[in-house]
Amino acid sequence: EKLASQTVTSDSIIVSRSGIGAVPEQGMPAWLGNVMAFVISNTGPKGIAFARYSIDYHLLRNYFYLLDLHGSPQIAKDKMPQYACNIVQQYLKSDKKLMELQGAILEEVATLKL
Repeated sequence: EKLASQTVTSDSIIVSRSGIGAVPEQGMPAWLGNVMAFVISNTGPKGIAFARYSIDYHLLRNYFYLLDLHGSPQIAKDKMPQYACNIVQQYLKSDKKLMELQGAILEEVATLKL
């Protein structure tokens, strides 16, 4: 669970939409990317653990995209299947950074609507 929430809170698209951080102009150097890919592939989740991480990450990212698009947690949840809402709620309840990210996105959307 921690890996999925950490990935979402550092995702450049999510961060840029929330207004809470600057998105780097360019990515990391290729050599560093290759080193990180090697380390992650040898130490990261595998098999079912990777599948769960990937699904959770994409559900969270989709929720934050819908939140940014519609500016309402209820509308975002209405556009997602119930099982996805349950997973998102579990993460929001257990991870303070995700709650802060949700608040920042809602604040940013409210500012843009003014």
